[in-house]
Amino acid sequence: MTQTPLTTLLRKEYPICYNLSWQLVKIMQNELKAQIPEAEVSYLTLHIERIYQKMNTK
Repeated sequence: MTQTPLTTLLRKEYPICYNLSWQLVKIMQNELKAQIPEAEVSYLTLHIERIYQKMNTK
């Protein structure tokens, strides 16, 4: 598996959200019995980080 520059950046900058995204993708793959594209991990990471930031600014 080759990582894109975006994936490398997200993994470094947001390790908790990135790992959580991978866990979610694994659950989705098991439940849906389908492969989830690796790019979705990046999208999930960004969305989870955005939610995390909103929660910590209130």
